[in-house]
Amino acid sequence: MTTTPTPPATPVPPSTPATDDFARTTRKLCFTALGVVGVVLQLMD
Repeated sequence: MTTTPTPPATPVPPSTPATDDFARTTRKLCFTALGVVGVVLQLMD
């Protein structure tokens, strides 16, 4: 399995309530997706 190089970090825009909420939602979705992938990998093992 090849690992894709991580893209350079994008500059974070000044935190407004909207972007802060968006970032929180995105982070939650990422963690949820990671959890699902982890469970699937364990089941496949």
